[in-house]
Amino acid sequence: MQAISQTELQFKVYSYTDNYDDDKAGAIMKTLITTLFALILSASLAGCNTMSSTNQVADACSQGIEKLNKHLSTKNYNIHQANISRANSLLQAAQVQQQFAEYPGCIEKIQRAHDYLTGQQAAIISRL
Repeated sequence: MQAISQTELQFKVYSYTDNYDDDKAGAIMKTLITTLFALILSASLAGCNTMSSTNQVADACSQGIEKLNKHLSTKNYNIHQANISRANSLLQAAQVQQQFAEYPGCIEKIQRAHDYLTGQQAAIISRL
């Protein structure tokens, strides 16, 4: 049996623990990188979902403005002139909100203007 000196024994112990710490640090680093990648991926996918719903609301706002413009241009109304004026004002306000990307407010104003043009007084009062 071969005798091992104390310095050789210390070197073997240190080299073993150094490798162990490197492996442990590498595993921790891999875990952190994987976790960071997963967080970035989930955040980007959540952003895509938000963009899709925003585009749908923006399209609804744009289509509502177009329909309301067509309805106002027909000039076949059976309602009071004051309601036509209110609907026209709401249409202009909806167009401003569309320009500032305030789509929920745009849609709400379009609905109110439609209620004025159709003479649905109960719907107008319930939204106030």
